[in-house]
Amino acid sequence: MAHVLVKNLSANAFGQFVNLANTVFLVPLYLATWGVELYGEWLVLVALPAYFLATADGGFMPVAANEMSIKMAQDRRDEVLRIYHSTWLFISALSILVVLAIAGAMVALGADTIFRFSKIQNDEAENILFCLLLMFVIYLQQGMTQTGLRTVGHYAQGVMVYNLTAFTETVCIAAALFLGARPLTIALLSLAARFVALASNVLLLRQKAAWLKQGVRHARWSEIRRLFVPAVAFLGIPAGNAAIIQGVIIVLHQALGPVAVALYTTTRTLTRMIVQSVGLLAVSSWPEMSRYFGAGRMDVLRLMFTHGTQLSAIAAAGFGLLVILAGPFIMVIWTGGRIEPDHMLIAALTAAAMMVAMRAFPETILLATNNHIRYSAYYVSICLGVTAACYPVAKNFGLFGAGILIALGDAVLMAISFRAVTVLLGLGAMPWREILTSRPPLGWLLGKKLLD
Repeated sequence: MAHVLVKNLSANAFGQFVNLANTVFLVPLYLATWGVELYGEWLVLVALPAYFLATADGGFMPVAANEMSIKMAQDRRDEVLRIYHSTWLFISALSILVVLAIAGAMVALGADTIFRFSKIQNDEAENILFCLLLMFVIYLQQGMTQTGLRTVGHYAQGVMVYNLTAFTETVCIAAALFLGARPLTIALLSLAARFVALASNVLLLRQKAAWLKQGVRHARWSEIRRLFVPAVAFLGIPAGNAAIIQGVIIVLHQALGPVAVALYTTTRTLTRMIVQSVGLLAVSSWPEMSRYFGAGRMDVLRLMFTHGTQLSAIAAAGFGLLVILAGPFIMVIWTGGRIEPDHMLIAALTAAAMMVAMRAFPETILLATNNHIRYSAYYVSICLGVTAACYPVAKNFGLFGAGILIALGDAVLMAISFRAVTVLLGLGAMPWREILTSRPPLGWLLGKKLLD
């Protein structure tokens, strides 16, 4: 099965290339054509729907994907279809309710009350928000088709189709910015791209597995009840991520203003490149982790944990040193000198990113095996606590204080994830000796020996 992991890794690597293109090419374009203040206001608008709709699937989609993979490996298609229909109906209804609630609040309160923007007019802000809300609902529908493709062994193809659409979106946005497009035009382009991605994956799923498609015929409330506890627990992960990523942006906007948001977001993007790189291998291994756990192959999971953590540590240490030394120079070149780098903020957010990279494999193992209930409770509590504390800390100690606070929160989460996985796999203190002493070649991790 080594070829499966390689295909998954290749598809996700192309996705990272698309994200890098967004970062390297679009951020300077945004700054050059819009200016720092308008770009900061756009980031706040994007963050708001992302914060709420990151949890709009109720946690059911990833939990159902794990269950469907296990059932498919046992050739129990009737149960796979029952889980798929039940989950699709549930998250569709839930996401629509969330969108209606946010849109209703926007209409009732008005954009001027919520945002107090100076560069984006109230009517434009409301239209942008409606586009973004619809875009995230479509994204959830696309996620369900990706769940189906993963179940029937075509995870990589579904990811590649989505990434090709995202790359086209990046090119179109760059052209629109060159032509002087306002934020509303960019939001409409992103919405159109989500439509294309959804349609493409629906067609691909019908081609690969015509029996597995959206519908309500096989939906059962009993399936929702059965998946409820792990799904709600899973909700803590995207809720925590939304708080620590989008939520912090909103808090810093209120505490320090849009210019500080632009500096913080740009610095965080630079330092978190290591998170995306290390997470690439862990996420690509997710479908196989679910399958091996269902087959009782704990030995394979132990190897993935030990050697994946070794690779994470090596990559994080090398990248961290590079960013701390060269990060300020990179930021000046990257932003064309429009954003002045903060050396202390770079150091703090680099430390935070290294902690996140180190917990990539243990966290993925917990999620892929649906053994995440207790960890998720810790996760969301710490992320929400850090986000709330960012306001007084930023007010008193500036962006550097907020960066230190985030790094401390990530260090605690890293320690918790390691402890949870060692208990799950029955490793005790043994993995630490292996992590520190054994050899961690990538070829061995993906090679035949691991997968036999």
